[in-house]
Amino acid sequence: FAEASTWIGKHTQKAPDVLATSAGRNLQTDIDASHPKSMPPQTLYRSLVREARKIKDYNFRSYALRRMKAGFVKNRNLQGEEASAAIHDGKEQLEVLKRQAILSQLYPSARSVME
Repeated sequence: FAEASTWIGKHTQKAPDVLATSAGRNLQTDIDASHPKSMPPQTLYRSLVREARKIKDYNFRSYALRRMKAGFVKNRNLQGEEASAAIHDGKEQLEVLKRQAILSQLYPSARSVME
């Protein structure tokens, strides 16, 4: 497991290099520039749901959805700097969820009885 996490760590750091175009532009920078710094909570919620649905394993998918819903309910009444921090944390969790969805598609598991 340690070898796999080391491999993943090395290769995820190189991901922006893969996005470089022949013109020398970095697509990751273009993507970041096209989105406003402050993502509305509704957009973040929909993005999290969309990514969670991509996870193949029932248990991981339902855990991600359950945790996401609980987090939004818990942080519903935050305002100001606390809300900005919660949105930032949500963006980080979205990136983690995207990587998890890719991994679940690369290494599918057997279908659960619940599916």
